[in-house]
Amino acid sequence: MKVLINAIHAKSGGGVTYMRRILHPLGTLAGPDDSFEVLGRPEQSVLVEGAPPNVTFLPVRCPRIKGVDALLEQWLLPFHASMRRADIIFCPQNYGPVLSRVPVVLLLRTSLAVRHTANSLFQRAFWQMYLLATGASIRRAARVAVVSETLADEMRGLFRLSPSFEMPVIPHGIHPVFCPGPGSGNPMSARGGGRYFLFVSDLLRHKNLHGLVEAFAEIAADAADCKVVVIGRELDPEYVEEVHREAARLGVAERVDWVGPVEQDRLPDWYRHSVGLVYPSFAESFGRPPLEAMACGVPVIVSRSGAMPEICGDGADYFDPSHPREIAGQMRSLLQQPGFAENLARRGLERAREFSWQKCAALLLEVFRATARGPRRPASEPQTHGVTTL
Repeated sequence: MKVLINAIHAKSGGGVTYMRRILHPLGTLAGPDDSFEVLGRPEQSVLVEGAPPNVTFLPVRCPRIKGVDALLEQWLLPFHASMRRADIIFCPQNYGPVLSRVPVVLLLRTSLAVRHTANSLFQRAFWQMYLLATGASIRRAARVAVVSETLADEMRGLFRLSPSFEMPVIPHGIHPVFCPGPGSGNPMSARGGGRYFLFVSDLLRHKNLHGLVEAFAEIAADAADCKVVVIGRELDPEYVEEVHREAARLGVAERVDWVGPVEQDRLPDWYRHSVGLVYPSFAESFGRPPLEAMACGVPVIVSRSGAMPEICGDGADYFDPSHPREIAGQMRSLLQQPGFAENLARRGLERAREFSWQKCAALLLEVFRATARGPRRPASEPQTHGVTTL
């Protein structure tokens, strides 16, 4: 079985992390006749570093223009799959080629509930196109998998899929670097020290950093030695500026520490030395940071929105992300109730042990083999009678 893997979309963030983590176990668990070619821009060859010999890289030229690259993939992927005699095209994203003779396997990883937070004409147009591309790709793919049952339910409702339409769940894993221990020391020591709540995410409106800042302002007077540390890329500068203004208005601007993006090998120390991770997102298809924090033995409090309850289980405590006072109450409990925090950390560590990239790769291989064995599904299935728009 030969699989062509689309990595063109993996420019940063979760797409890059997924590629770097899945390729090694995928190659290791594969059979002697299985091989994987990763299609990407020349500079993306680092994605296959350290992978087994049956995982190779195929460079292609593709412009870095949002939307244009997605259109080119419609031609590039089927062309190279045919030329390389691939049995399957694997797209670990919400869309793939819709006119491919080679069977396409999709792994849906993005919740389309994010589109409800779009606050500009450009963002609304982008998410409308993303919605349409997802629906068309689901309709034409040979197999469709998802990272959570929550996301599967969302897609079934959004695209009115037939109840018989199968979407196997393939959760992400956790890298072994995320584990308890002293690590290399408290990274806050170089930034003035003190206790801190941790927020880890790309800075986008639906991640609800503004809700966390408002919640922190509620407890700031009772936690004079405590800060909020923000780790992530500023992908929405307008939103980030709004959060800065809100922090200043609430009088906590000096106590919000904007660290920026952090390399993954340095991230565990930020988790380990925090009071806890606060994850107030409004929409998540999976949510990797809570699991990483749990694996490091850190108490985690998260929103009860999206896939968070499914993924975190009893390893986290929950709040309504639209109520900052409820978030503040959970944060206060972490500060003032050591027994609560210790019990939460223990439960989280147990929960995190259920996730691994080896399990993820094994489930993915099952989907590939089922696709290689079975006939391609007719284009008329699943029955999509309508699409909910913005």
